[in-house]
Amino acid sequence: MGYYCKLATFIVSMNLILGSLVALVLCAILLSKPNFHGARFKEGVCEMTTREVDVDSAPLIRCDCGKDQKSICSTYYPCITVEGVYYADSTDVPGVPGTFHSDYSAVSEQCFGVPTCTPDFVSNKELVQWYWEETFHRVKDQQYFQCWGYDGAMYFSMHYSLSKAYMGIFIPLCFLVLGIAIGICYWRLC
Repeated sequence: MGYYCKLATFIVSMNLILGSLVALVLCAILLSKPNFHGARFKEGVCEMTTREVDVDSAPLIRCDCGKDQKSICSTYYPCITVEGVYYADSTDVPGVPGTFHSDYSAVSEQCFGVPTCTPDFVSNKELVQWYWEETFHRVKDQQYFQCWGYDGAMYFSMHYSLSKAYMGIFIPLCFLVLGIAIGICYWRLC
């Protein structure tokens, strides 16, 4: 009885521990890192200085597409740059020039927006063009508009927060501790 009890306890707790470690690594990379970066951005007022972009003459960035290892492909998308000025307190003091980005991946690529990579270059180009037009039409009639800025990078909207970053670390850690506690408690009972 004791051997099977200890074996079952070991299997259950190791599954919890290993699953928690995998979740911790994935959440740290995919959830916490972008949210910690985005939480540094401070609300302010921006002015867009770029009024036109030419998607056809923009430099191309390589991206990989495909759902599985058998269909991996490589294609490109245009990397447009949209410049502006960020004012932290008021428009009376000199602003910080910089570039607008759609999200964390766009900041790391130094582009305005990074589309979901598709095998078709024309679709990637159209997605970048569409996002630029949608964003531009929202703010084209406003000289100043609400934005978030940090170190020369600016966002039109903020969907990052420290609470999301901490949750991405906290929840997998709770399951890790739970797996260790279950293993210790049941090991002693067997």
